[in-house]
Amino acid sequence: MTWFRRLLGRSPGAESGTECPVRFAVADWQRASSEAPDTWTWRNEQGDSLTVAAQSRPPFHEGEAATLDQMRSTWRKRAARLDASLVQADITQIGPALGFFAVIKSRDGLKAKYSGSLLVPLAAPHYEIRMDAEERGITGQRDAIVTACLAQRGEIRLELPDARGGPARISGFCEDPYDPQFDRDTLNCVSDDERVDLVLSDHPLSRMRRTLALIRESLTFAPGALLEGTGAAVPDASRHAEPRRGRLSHATAGTLLFKARLFDQSEAAFAASIAEHEMAGRPLDVDIAQQLLGLGLSRDCQGKHRESIPAYERAEQVARTFLEPGHPLIAMTINNRARALIALNDHAAAEPAFEQALQMFHALEGQQTNAAIALNGMGMVRNAQERWAEAIPFLEKALKIFDAAIGPDAPDCGDVSLNLARAYAHVGDVERAQQALDNVKRIRGE
Repeated sequence: MTWFRRLLGRSPGAESGTECPVRFAVADWQRASSEAPDTWTWRNEQGDSLTVAAQSRPPFHEGEAATLDQMRSTWRKRAARLDASLVQADITQIGPALGFFAVIKSRDGLKAKYSGSLLVPLAAPHYEIRMDAEERGITGQRDAIVTACLAQRGEIRLELPDARGGPARISGFCEDPYDPQFDRDTLNCVSDDERVDLVLSDHPLSRMRRTLALIRESLTFAPGALLEGTGAAVPDASRHAEPRRGRLSHATAGTLLFKARLFDQSEAAFAASIAEHEMAGRPLDVDIAQQLLGLGLSRDCQGKHRESIPAYERAEQVARTFLEPGHPLIAMTINNRARALIALNDHAAAEPAFEQALQMFHALEGQQTNAAIALNGMGMVRNAQERWAEAIPFLEKALKIFDAAIGPDAPDCGDVSLNLARAYAHVGDVERAQQALDNVKRIRGE
């Protein structure tokens, strides 16, 4: 008998009592009444429901399904009977045992509804732990955020209706997670990618996955409840941990995660995208230069300045291969490399980089804020070299640009004001030094 048949196969069990043989944490959930026998229900303040129900047979087992693909097919059929679509279906570790995790999605008008199930094969009976959650109030938030990110990266491609009619679709936006022949009718889309959960933590799909993950980790069983063999290690089960299709590209995920200031996650996504590109033997292009810039920025924002510099250098090298010498992308790679050098106190290397970037930004339209970053950098270099009087004109220009472009309350204005306060103080201009410090305190709310 294969490991999967050991997981699924069992003899009809003894009758269950009123005591639920599975235990898990239900903080922030309130017990609700249930009329069905051997069923326990909870609700939370968001209106989600959590149910544990005994099953006379595994609800994922129709006939003698013994492969993961067959189980996914079974759940796709189950979803179809509910006018829903499969989002995810995988073998998973549930406490000390192996079980099954599935997510299906349906729509009620514009509102998306999700149902996630953990299927626990016990000696008698089997149990399904199900959480139901739906969009309330604002709808379509995941789709809107992801679509905007796809548009920014130029990944939006409309697909004309086929002979069956219907509206035009965004190519690749909706895909069955495992089988392309079901793409036309699926509701699963790239915005259902698990990485979007990190950006929209209170979205119903995000809450559902997070809650069921906590249950998987905290689940315990009554003595003798486990089906023999379900706790055994399963070779290569982990390779089924994520859907293979209908997910964001690593590059788009990196862009989305960076905007959400999840810099460790965006670093991992950009690195994975670049590695994937190289392993496929595809030629370098401008998009790879932009991803290398994103990789450098992700590292910089985590304080990993030394690691960011090679990413900036390679981004500049790739960008120069495909773009005109004065292109903004080239200037941005130089400017950010200079900022990393400043953070490493390498002022001698930072100064010529800032000078080069500043010349490029001055020659370009619409690059005022980038020019202000370079001006501030030039001032910081001179402050560090105790060239206080030389620093002041650069910093004053930077503050003037930031003030006009992004507003006087922006954090960048506070950073420049602090640099100005140091310079003013060292040249003996006590009054303007105090004014600059007062500006810093106002911006930072001190």
